[in-house]
Amino acid sequence: MKRLVALLLTLVLVFTLAACQSSKTIENTTNPSVSNNSGTTTDPKPAKDTMKVAISVDPGSLNPYDRLENVGRQLWAPVYESLFAYGEGDLAPVPVLVDTYKFSEDQKVLTITLKKGVKFHNGAEMTAKDVLFTFEVIKNSSNKAKMGDIAWDNIKALDDYTVEIPYNSVQGLALYYLCNLYIIPEAYMTSVPKEQWATKAIGTGPYKWGDFVEGSEYNLLRFDGYREPKKLEKIVVRIIPDSNVQKIELETGGIDLACGLQHGDVAKFANDANDGFAVMPSNTIAMLKLVHVFPDGQG
Repeated sequence: MKRLVALLLTLVLVFTLAACQSSKTIENTTNPSVSNNSGTTTDPKPAKDTMKVAISVDPGSLNPYDRLENVGRQLWAPVYESLFAYGEGDLAPVPVLVDTYKFSEDQKVLTITLKKGVKFHNGAEMTAKDVLFTFEVIKNSSNKAKMGDIAWDNIKALDDYTVEIPYNSVQGLALYYLCNLYIIPEAYMTSVPKEQWATKAIGTGPYKWGDFVEGSEYNLLRFDGYREPKKLEKIVVRIIPDSNVQKIELETGGIDLACGLQHGDVAKFANDANDGFAVMPSNTIAMLKLVHVFPDGQG
């Protein structure tokens, strides 16, 4: 199995690619027989069913709305899904939990139709009620501004699978904002005390939370109720702040994917591609704000 090196500490693509690209992460997934030089048939090595990943920072919560930034996404990207997600390459939003969508003629109302049959990790089906509930959660959190200029009090469900999202002004980035709306189930979440959301939140992603030790290790287990179940049965996420330790663990097989190496080490592993290492480019999103302070009385 090739061990992967992520060039940058980043968002959803880290785990999405790691979990889905079987050509780089899993050997003998179909477990075929192999013929040796003598003409006899031998059984291949069993397929690898666990991926071990290292990240540098522990978000400290399993609730996506506690850490809605890259630090959190590195851990829970396989667990939660948003209405839209950043596409590969140009990062243009692509539907994930949405079947169809359209804007009104004045571009100030977005109507989305949800995919049917999407299951949460407790087996309940996702409906428009869960989307409205998630909007309400983010409305009352510090992440509200990340959703754009929504007319919050006027969001409504037209039926079990259709949601109307009105805006106070035209939002050219509306679909990008919805890449940050990770849908959580109303019935389940309201049955859990809010102070326990950090350890008991669930989503619709291909993996669900298993056992974990905060600050040390998190186990993500394959969700067999997912629309297209993944081949990997388990992802073990280890919190390793020291990039040198990540490097050693990668070299010795302690981890399969490192997401916190120094650029010099990344270059080294890139040169060692023939030794079983592969460098996986990844995307990150950053924002630079420039604030001009005018002298008194000049602006």
